[in-house]
Amino acid sequence: MTANEKPFGVLPESGLVRKKIVLQVLGISNSTFWRLQKSGRFPRPDPRFGVRMPMWRSEVVRRWLVGDVASE
Repeated sequence: MTANEKPFGVLPESGLVRKKIVLQVLGISNSTFWRLQKSGRFPRPDPRFGVRMPMWRSEVVRRWLVGDVASE
């Protein structure tokens, strides 16, 4: 099974991921991602890393993908 055949693509089981990985897993553009965040439909990044290096907990992204959370 390759990374593309996994249910969540290259998203690790746990830990933090950068926006590049989140965009790859979601299969959307940067501008679409920005609109999702601005509207509150996608969770905010982990605040520990600030705005210059936004990172998300992979568990939060996984829950969002299956519809368990609207935003955090």
